[in-house]
Amino acid sequence: MTQGTGTATAEARIAELAAAQAGPLGLVVLGVEVLRGRTTTVRVTVDVDVPAEGRLAPGAGPSGGVDVEAIAALARTLDAALVADGAVAADAVVEVASPGLERPLVDATDFVRNLGREVEVELRGDGGRLRGRVVAVGAGAVELAPVGSVRAAADGPRSVALDAVVRA
Repeated sequence: MTQGTGTATAEARIAELAAAQAGPLGLVVLGVEVLRGRTTTVRVTVDVDVPAEGRLAPGAGPSGGVDVEAIAALARTLDAALVADGAVAADAVVEVASPGLERPLVDATDFVRNLGREVEVELRGDGGRLRGRVVAVGAGAVELAPVGSVRAAADGPRSVALDAVVRA
């Protein structure tokens, strides 16, 4: 979202430059926001670049997420690239952050990034809610292993179509 006198074109150029800087660090740009005021602030949200499918290795736990040193490196190189390109003035503030663990899961890559983590999904219609640990993502579905009771563990993993998920 651009506020003030900015344009969608300027935001697109910043997103393009951010993606070029993020890729070599193993990061993907999820969003760009430009706030214009006395000083321009550029907020870039990044996460670990992952494939659209994946499976949790036996005995493995959740990944550590975005490395803070990679975020710091991206902030430095992106600031310099944006100024050199003329996309922002030298006094602009560039903020780079990850979306955090509590963000909504909206597509397959979000579930891949959360392999090994416990999630709760709300299903369309009268499907209710399902809680489980993400163990696989692929073919338009997420596989959740039950958590909690011994009975739930005995039931085994459940595959849920991604398009049946209202919220996660």
